[in-house]
Amino acid sequence: MRRWNVLRFINMVTPVRTVLLLPMGATLVFGAWLEAKNPGSSDSAVAFLMLLQLFAVSTGFVSHARRGFYDPVLERVPRRAIAHFFCALWPGCIVLVGIGIAELIAGGRTHALGASAWTALALISSVAWAVSVRAGALSGGAVWLLASLALLLSGRGLNVLGVIKAAELGQASLRDVVETGLLYPVTIPSLNLSTPAEAILLGVSATALTAGVEYIARADFPIREEQG
Repeated sequence: MRRWNVLRFINMVTPVRTVLLLPMGATLVFGAWLEAKNPGSSDSAVAFLMLLQLFAVSTGFVSHARRGFYDPVLERVPRRAIAHFFCALWPGCIVLVGIGIAELIAGGRTHALGASAWTALALISSVAWAVSVRAGALSGGAVWLLASLALLLSGRGLNVLGVIKAAELGQASLRDVVETGLLYPVTIPSLNLSTPAEAILLGVSATALTAGVEYIARADFPIREEQG
């Protein structure tokens, strides 16, 4: 089975949920509207996209595979192929690029096309997807979001706004920036990431993606007729 056919098959069988695609589309429109009204003001739209991405990529794998949904591809393509991840990733990429194009047209700051925004997308997508591979659909986003909220409500989290402000001035420590990114990933696009911070966060992203792919490669999924 060709790679394009694999992507198309997975996207048809277990697509990103419509309940998430619709607000993603609305986020793109909202970001474009913000840029048209006030160039450089689409930060909130990018942050909301990251929140939606937490759940969009949490599509699950094991539960679908054990029900036979992926039988036509499991024995025909390498188990380490990351087609499932790309099928969950693409909507967020399209929206982020769309907001970036609106920023370029408006002539404001290209927030959505910056390294921080794409580092955030990579980290959020890979970690949330990897968690949901075994735990089930929406689990990756739910676990991460609940952990972030719990830290905020308990008062044990970092001073997020303070770190963001310090990062803008180039005064935040590497540790504070990385911890903020890991604990509150939707804030990453607002952080002025240094090269070491980007490297660490992308390293975490690559590790999570590798772990998820390796789990799929090693797991035993009985091939059987697809069940509803």
